[in-house]
Amino acid sequence: MSPGSALPSIGDVSSPSSILIIGAGVFGQIILVDPCLPSTPSSSESWIPNPNSSSIDTSRIIRPDYKNALYALLGAEAQRKWRQGFPSQATKVYWECGLCVTANEKGNEYVQEARNNVEASVGGARRIQGLKDSAEIRKTMGLEQQEAETDEVGRTGYVNWGSGWADAEGAMKGVMVQIRRLAEKGRKLHFRRGKAKRLLYEKAENVHKDGGNIAKNKEAKRKSSRIIGTMLEDGTHVVADLTVLATGAWTSSLLDLRGRVDATGQLLAYVPISVAEAQQFASMPVLLNLSTGFFLLPPARGCISPGDTEMRWHIKLARHAFGYRNPVPLPSDMLESPVSNSDENGQGDVVSLPHRDYQTLPPAAVHALRRFLSSLIPSLASRSFASTRICWYSDTANGDFIVDYHPEYERLFIATGGSGHAFKFLPVLGDKLLGVLERRGEEGLRNLWQWPEKKDGVWGTEDGSRGGERGLILEQERRRGGASRL
Repeated sequence: MSPGSALPSIGDVSSPSSILIIGAGVFGQIILVDPCLPSTPSSSESWIPNPNSSSIDTSRIIRPDYKNALYALLGAEAQRKWRQGFPSQATKVYWECGLCVTANEKGNEYVQEARNNVEASVGGARRIQGLKDSAEIRKTMGLEQQEAETDEVGRTGYVNWGSGWADAEGAMKGVMVQIRRLAEKGRKLHFRRGKAKRLLYEKAENVHKDGGNIAKNKEAKRKSSRIIGTMLEDGTHVVADLTVLATGAWTSSLLDLRGRVDATGQLLAYVPISVAEAQQFASMPVLLNLSTGFFLLPPARGCISPGDTEMRWHIKLARHAFGYRNPVPLPSDMLESPVSNSDENGQGDVVSLPHRDYQTLPPAAVHALRRFLSSLIPSLASRSFASTRICWYSDTANGDFIVDYHPEYERLFIATGGSGHAFKFLPVLGDKLLGVLERRGEEGLRNLWQWPEKKDGVWGTEDGSRGGERGLILEQERRRGGASRL
């Protein structure tokens, strides 16, 4: 779409004069940066940026190493932009140090197919080096050798020297700078801070305009209803012709997504290191063990605690797992039927949403991270963590995003379900989202991200890249001591 052109017909609105974007994470911010949307007034409602968003972090893995060929191609396209200096030539946010993709057993399907997809890309094969055992993995990582094989580094895999990591918070701040500059150049953007309490529903036949304002506003049931905006916690109504819901792991607080999206908490820990240790491990590639989900990123310098202003050297440990759930009652105004009972595992009329305590890890999680660190870098094993965090993913059953119009609510566009891997596509994601919004774009991605069928019993993402135990409840695990069950 060129500047000044109209969006497609949305319900009975042929060209929406206002778009409300709820959320300021990856999906919410990047769709604003695309130069094809300058003539459409927009509102952005959320923390800018949300400090608890999964995209606000010192480092995130950047890779085209995917079992799914479409994500591999999208990753390669995004990576070209990262290399070119996205989002700003003035500030470096991307480092290409290599990525060791490993598994604990030979013939791991995800590892092999990811390698095949990378090797099939232009120039991909020359950057790949096979790793036949844990000794080769340790040598490539620059780690001390151990007499016995360990599951922590993996026993087979490959290194892709064309992958790396990005300063996620720095990149997101760079995107916000671009958005602010667009506003300064005349793009009609209005930013609001606050918390969206609920969506505003209206029966389709009752909606009409009066002097540019919605004359009637009452909640309606799903069928034959449309979304006209949101109500904030302070009672303020923010209305628009089209609402884009891009609220990540918090989406289920506004829309019933049971069986489609599940918020899962993932482990992060930051190990402080000296300048000398940062130099010692400077050439270390990223390690990702797809059998356990544990991964390690090389030294980075950044703010590692909420509200921290001091830039500190650290090594980041984390886990890409099935994660923890935090079951809470589903708001009654989103239910299609009366509230029913739910069991202790969070089944029934409940959803998983991020817990308000983002820092406290369960004892078993700390034990598991210590074991992982001890296996890789014994000299750091007893060092206190500088900070820990529960990072909340918006997981779908298969790891595919949901980027589509809601099939029952008119004027509602969904952009969520990042499943812990949307950030790496940031440089090209805005154009892809806008393509779906305009009902154009690449057919493969439109099909991949279309509104999914409801799937009962979803416990995180089952795409072959996750490790750990399924069905863990965060508060139960925080109360439980002992060795790791992860």
